[in-house]
Amino acid sequence: MKNYLLLAILSMAILFNKKADAQCTGSIGDPILNETFGAGTNPGPPLAAGITTMTYWNNTYCPNDGYYSLTNYTSGCFSSHWITTTDHTGDPNGYFMLVNASYTPSDFYVRTVSGLCDGTWYKFSAWIINMFSSGKNTILPNITFNIEQKDGTVLKTYGTGDIPLETPEQWNEYSFYFQTPQNVSDVVLRMRNNAPGGNGNDLGLDDITFRPVGPTTQLAVNGSLNNSISVCKKSGGSIHLSSTVQSCYDSTVYQWQQSVDNGGTWNNVPGAIDSNYTFNTDKVGKYQYRLLLAQFGNINTPTCRAYSPTITINVTESDTTLIKSICDGDSYLGYKKTGVYVDTFIANNGCDSLRTLNLTVIKSPPSPLDTIAGITTVCINTTSQLSDKTPNGVWSSKNTSIATIDDNGLVTGLTVGKALIRYLDSNMCGQDSALRTISVIGTKLTSKDTVTSRPTCIYPLTGSISIAVTGSESPYTFNLNGNTYTAPFKISNLGEGTYNVPIYNNAGCLVDSITNIQLSLLHDMTCDTLYVPTAFVPTQQTLKPYGGASFIKELSFKVYNRLGNLLFQSNSLYKGWNGEVDGQLQESGAYIWYLDYTFNNNQQKHTKGTSVMIR
Repeated sequence: MKNYLLLAILSMAILFNKKADAQCTGSIGDPILNETFGAGTNPGPPLAAGITTMTYWNNTYCPNDGYYSLTNYTSGCFSSHWITTTDHTGDPNGYFMLVNASYTPSDFYVRTVSGLCDGTWYKFSAWIINMFSSGKNTILPNITFNIEQKDGTVLKTYGTGDIPLETPEQWNEYSFYFQTPQNVSDVVLRMRNNAPGGNGNDLGLDDITFRPVGPTTQLAVNGSLNNSISVCKKSGGSIHLSSTVQSCYDSTVYQWQQSVDNGGTWNNVPGAIDSNYTFNTDKVGKYQYRLLLAQFGNINTPTCRAYSPTITINVTESDTTLIKSICDGDSYLGYKKTGVYVDTFIANNGCDSLRTLNLTVIKSPPSPLDTIAGITTVCINTTSQLSDKTPNGVWSSKNTSIATIDDNGLVTGLTVGKALIRYLDSNMCGQDSALRTISVIGTKLTSKDTVTSRPTCIYPLTGSISIAVTGSESPYTFNLNGNTYTAPFKISNLGEGTYNVPIYNNAGCLVDSITNIQLSLLHDMTCDTLYVPTAFVPTQQTLKPYGGASFIKELSFKVYNRLGNLLFQSNSLYKGWNGEVDGQLQESGAYIWYLDYTFNNNQQKHTKGTSVMIR
């Protein structure tokens, strides 16, 4: 009994050791480190501190011994002893690390990678090219890759051996796999150049990657290993995805992922955590699936998981509807007339379908189009209508600073000049157009003159206005008091008032105006209405001039007694004699007055007379 128990324990131990030692490298995960060195113009920027023991060179893209540069191109270095090359991918702007080795072996690239899972396999890869083109006694680059713990303990070593000269030159990938020990989550990646500097030992380094790997995995669709399948859309339909996974992990965990943007983004399928998955075919589209794999507890850690190859499922419509337009005389799928056509197709995969074609036949626009109808001139800031008998055309103006036209053919004049108006009828089968040149007019007058004659008091409708204008769009007309006149013209029989005169060119466009023409009564001696009464009662009125105050500019009124003594004088029409002198009322009788005044036109008048004071 003891012997059987011991044998069982030994068998389990052997099985466990086989799983632990199995090299799980058949699938890959996302890169943890992906050093492309970037892209841009030469020279590229230096590496961050601590990545290399070499000195940065920024003079040209041809560094001296012991120096490195980041460059996207090399040519003619060291009398063309170096090759001409770009980065490993051929990107004309992509940088690579160009190394001219130091005279003693040294570390030229060191990086720390964190977040690893113990017991997980990883792949370290780099692309390297020998920069020397030819020559005897050339020192060949020889690189050692080390995976170390932070304390310097070496976990894995890989050597490239001598990297040869190649004709034609080419980039080569150097890679190896290793498994992290227990309780190790951080490692140091170290690249060391074992050969000395001098004549040779010059290299290019690009696209350094460090990524998790996992067990070899095959996906099948309904038992078939095809990586792509097309199926018909079917309500309630489904297909079965299955996987065959290499036995690597003590306990394998699964997660199916889906992409609907051709692998651009991947999303977990909720609940799909088995090695198999059933996909429903009820929606049209292109679907991609892959299976994430990891040791138990690591499936949600991107640095510790790998994924299977991708499988693509195309779900297509069983019935389709096509909407198509063709030109008269052409055909589509054998049909030449407008109509609806239904065809049945038998598919090898059992997805028989109906195709419905809605076909429209379009005729080419008529040629030539009808002539554009409407005006050939338009005034500034006014509109006019154009038309064409051909329907569905599009209006446009080639000279929009002079005139514009809207979708309905309404032209608006903006500035003086000529605008080419186009009416275009076009469709997928051709086009034709009609043209018309529109002249926009309305140039301002070069001169305008006004001569007025004022009406008088005695003849209030004897005023006149004479209008004379010059310009490039004669003859000119103007309106006054509802009547139209052709300039030059004199309008007579006008009374007192303010007049505004709009002026139009030979096409009736308003081009200018004369505003605020004032005709006021001419106050001269013909308007004289001043008088002095021949008698007055001092208790009822004063002795003074009456009437005609509006046209008097200056006035002098004096009263004398019969002895010639001055009794009263005034320079105002509103102040008269009350019959008193020094407060004493004078005797009844005749008194002599003198009146001198000046009109607004500076004409003067002198009058005298006698008035009787009655007490």
